[in-house]
Amino acid sequence: MPSSFAIIKIEIKNYKKMSKLSKGLITKDHPDYEAIGNYIHSKESVVGIDARHTHIIIIKKLTELEEKLDKLIADKKKKKLKKR
Repeated sequence: MPSSFAIIKIEIKNYKKMSKLSKGLITKDHPDYEAIGNYIHSKESVVGIDARHTHIIIIKKLTELEEKLDKLIADKKKKKLKKR
């Protein structure tokens, strides 16, 4: 059985993970929450959202993030080469 200290250490680590995660999540009282929900809503779907549309939005945003990250990496490499 782990010691009390080990258990507390694990709990703190889990709390920090959840804290980081919750910072990136949208809450129900956020002004954009309903707007996004209405945007992806589908009356025809059993689960209430248009899964295809939702996935397209997610993939598009991930692609945009990837492009931004690639640009940041390229800019950083250029700066390193200039310093030499």
